[in-house]
Amino acid sequence: MLVIRRLGLTALAAGCALAPCSCASAAGASRSSSAAAPPAAVRAAAQTGGWRVAARIAVPGRPAYLQSVAAAGAGEVWSAGGSASPGRKAFRPLVERWSGRRWRQVAVPGLLVRKFRAGAGGRLAVSMVGASSAGNVWVFNQLTGAFLRWDGRHWSEGSVPHQHGEELALTSALVLGKADVWAFGATVDAKGGARPFAAHFGGRGWHAASLPAVSHAVSLVVSAASAVSPADIWATIGTGGQLQFPASSDGGGLLHWNGRSWQKVALPAALADEGDPASVAAVSDHEVWVGGGVADGKPGGLTGLSARWDGRAWHSARLPEPASQARCVLSGIVPAGRAGLRALQVCFTDGGPGLHSQLWDLSSGRWSGPAEPPLTGQEPLLLSMTQAGPRGTIWAVGTAGKAAIVVSHGPG
Repeated sequence: MLVIRRLGLTALAAGCALAPCSCASAAGASRSSSAAAPPAAVRAAAQTGGWRVAARIAVPGRPAYLQSVAAAGAGEVWSAGGSASPGRKAFRPLVERWSGRRWRQVAVPGLLVRKFRAGAGGRLAVSMVGASSAGNVWVFNQLTGAFLRWDGRHWSEGSVPHQHGEELALTSALVLGKADVWAFGATVDAKGGARPFAAHFGGRGWHAASLPAVSHAVSLVVSAASAVSPADIWATIGTGGQLQFPASSDGGGLLHWNGRSWQKVALPAALADEGDPASVAAVSDHEVWVGGGVADGKPGGLTGLSARWDGRAWHSARLPEPASQARCVLSGIVPAGRAGLRALQVCFTDGGPGLHSQLWDLSSGRWSGPAEPPLTGQEPLLLSMTQAGPRGTIWAVGTAGKAAIVVSHGPG
């Protein structure tokens, strides 16, 4: 059965249910040792890993968070999330835009907000964003398939169609052009069984795509997608590894779109059989990265792992963490230099604080980290990351305390 985690936005934005977690507390305890500690400046630089806080976005009287971020260029980055009144009686989408100088909120008309959140109890909408330019931005409700579309001047609304009698859950979107948009996720039947889902918008309407089976597991989703070009798209199949779709060790797979059809691509057995492929970053057919989690020896436990395809073989690198019952996956990955990677790991914990996140770097086959942005007070929970261009700024978004946050790495 597909687990769709319909968490309260108030608890999410306040961090009450999800962050910080015991793993973060343990990390803090290790840093408190002062006997052989390096100088403060050196220690601070190592802990932040070059990450900095770019924006802290507060909504008066309403806890806020950012769930998704997408870049259309170095000076065009969009993020989407939400805010909720106490008791979750009123939800509002939160849409933010970076146009090269600062983050600014983009208002959404009230009538469209009501349509956007309809179908999820009339109150809840979990936002996911994709953009190809300042005049082509799409914000999807992950729990219903409803979407808002920005053309540079006005918002419009619509919905991704799916089979009657099933629910639609969206996990990822690729906005490649005004007439070239993909939405990915799963359709869920009345018994909770899920089938991976992909649909394409070609300018006049949406059309569902046929996807090959990749695993014997009965409840999988398209967890992430990345495009080299419109005729060269890669997508991971797993259990999600996202806020609404907790990670698991059910296995998964990798698909490739060649412009005509989706084809199955073999993954390392550790990911395909008892892991959870959760993210993908495609640079070319000879450089494709997959991030996820693999079994770590503890019952149900997963440890973050990356796998790089060089055109001939896969090369894997596991995070240097002790085994635990937490289900940890690399939910966001960005290639960095020659065979390097920056990664966002999210860990799911049952019967505890819920979620926590970490930032890691891979260089020459070795991981370093974790790093954390320089925030005082509440520890951040980061939920999504992207890069603005091949060598541009890396952006990550989430929540800390009752505010939405944006952190960055690199120029800008």
